[in-house]
This record gives sequence, C-alpha cells and structure tokens, in this order.
Amino acid sequence: MNGISFTKGCYIGQELTARTHHMGVIRKRLLPVSFPEPLPGGGVPEGAQILTGAGKRAGTFRAGRGELGIALLRLAHLGEPLCVPLAAGRVKLSAATPHWWPKAAVK
Repeated sequence: MNGISFTKGCYIGQELTARTHHMGVIRKRLLPVSFPEPLPGGGVPEGAQILTGAGKRAGTFRAGRGELGIALLRLAHLGEPLCVPLAAGRVKLSAATPHWWPKAAVK
C-alpha cells in the first residue's frame, strides 16, 4: 500500500516500524484480556504491571471495564499464567488472540 516510506526523513515510530519491517519480528502487541475472578473494588489501574506466574514482567495493563480489558503484552509470555499484583493481592488474568490474527504472527 506504500503507506510508509523507508527512505524519507524522521517520523514518530520510525525505529520500531523499520525494525519490524526489516527483521520481521513483533515482540509486543495489544491484546484483549479477561479476569476470571471478581476484581477488587477499585479495579485494575491503568499502567499496572502484568507478571508471569514466575514473577517476570510480561506487560502493562492499558484499560478495562468490568472483567474485560486490553493490555500491551510480550508475545513470548502468552502461554504462561499471568497476574496483576495489587494492594489487595494478585489478580489472575488471561490473554487471548483474536481469531482473525495469522497463526504465524503468534509464536
């Protein structure tokens, strides 16, 4: 579609776009997440860290309402149990890839 020029000057997101174009690797994506348990009264704050069961950083919670939300997650941690540490304790969550995503994009 020629929407991006790789020979033109600077633009916002240029480094990430060029790296993705030339390397063919996407490490993080915005993914829909759901909470299987009721959330504490205040819910999950925007920007809360998401951790794996082993305590590794997996991403950041971006926004949500009720038991659904969206998070920026590392694709390498999709198959692992995920949680958000809050003052009231850890809240489990699960991420899902949309059915229309190419299967080769999620490794």
